[in-house]
Amino acid sequence: MRTPTAPTISGTVAGVRRRDDEGLVDIVIRRGRIVEVAEASPRAPSDLLFDASGARVSPGLIDLHCHLSGGGGAFGPVSRPQPLSADDLLRAGVTRALGCIGREAWEGAGQQMLRSVAAIEQGGVAAAMFTGGLGPLPASVLGDHSLDVALVAGVIGRKIALDDDSPTATPAELREEIVREVALARDFGRVPRFMVHLGTDMRHADAAIELLTLLPRQLRRLVVVTHLNWSRAHIGGARELHELGCHVDMTAAIRPDTFAGSYAAEEALEALLPVLRSEDRVSVSSDSNGATSHRLETGLLQVEHHPIGMLADCYQRAASRLGRRLAERVFCRNPARFLSEDPVSDDDARDDLVCAPGADAEFLLRDHESRLIAAVVPRRLLRMAGEGAGHDIG
Repeated sequence: MRTPTAPTISGTVAGVRRRDDEGLVDIVIRRGRIVEVAEASPRAPSDLLFDASGARVSPGLIDLHCHLSGGGGAFGPVSRPQPLSADDLLRAGVTRALGCIGREAWEGAGQQMLRSVAAIEQGGVAAAMFTGGLGPLPASVLGDHSLDVALVAGVIGRKIALDDDSPTATPAELREEIVREVALARDFGRVPRFMVHLGTDMRHADAAIELLTLLPRQLRRLVVVTHLNWSRAHIGGARELHELGCHVDMTAAIRPDTFAGSYAAEEALEALLPVLRSEDRVSVSSDSNGATSHRLETGLLQVEHHPIGMLADCYQRAASRLGRRLAERVFCRNPARFLSEDPVSDDDARDDLVCAPGADAEFLLRDHESRLIAAVVPRRLLRMAGEGAGHDIG
């Protein structure tokens, strides 16, 4: 998901706190990678990238379900947000994002998403996309989802919709499609991921459970099932899906004040606490499609603000309700593990350590109230608050 040849930042982020029980340290960055983490000390102004003044380091949010090119919009065109930029994502604390196509059935929707991915990567945020989408004609880039997954740089996998508006392939048919697409992609040295999008009816979750049951066990961890906070029954289905070995995802876009009977993501996570405390395959994404932030005015549906901010808000609520370390695990580390080269590996980084020498410079700086101060990615550092807010540094 990273552009290796892009210009990168160098310098020192001084005076940060990695852990609550640790003194202040300096993080030295060279060409977009962390080369040293040392006890804080005076630095020459020419070497200083940013003075964090005791801010806490936290991992960047990773959004597995984001409508980067706009689109989506369950309430029609008026509820569709504008395309996202790298700045939009960084201001929400998102340092990696996967683009999803919704009901954009027009010709060229797949190519439009791919252009959005490329623009966001140029802006310094790691991005990729799922081919496929919702509706009777799920979008693609090359006209064939299997070829998209195997051949197109920037396509990480395929989105499969299980709802009333999309093609009605049976779980057995979908199982064969996934097995074929994985085999073809591996011929080209790729390991694809699959997003299973659930509709509001519990029978859609039942179909996902049947699909996962039919899949070979080694392929189940390549699957993320999303929209599992539609209802209490869906949350129960999340437990069963998790036991089958896939990754389960709640979306910040689903809230009780918008969809009757649904659960906010942090409430759904609380219901899944026994799973969260022992396993890693649970996350929260934005589903930034405009369906969450709307009101009726003069007979028209009006979007109040871009829903990407809802992921940042949801992180804050989850951190307050469930604790910061658990929130970081769900919003940052778990999706990173799903995207890793070897998602089946049991190896895991220490939960309380964010930055280490040799790693990419990809982290957030937060104040003592967890408010975002700056976002650091290999290509840039974007400051959020105070003098120079909104400007790149370095």
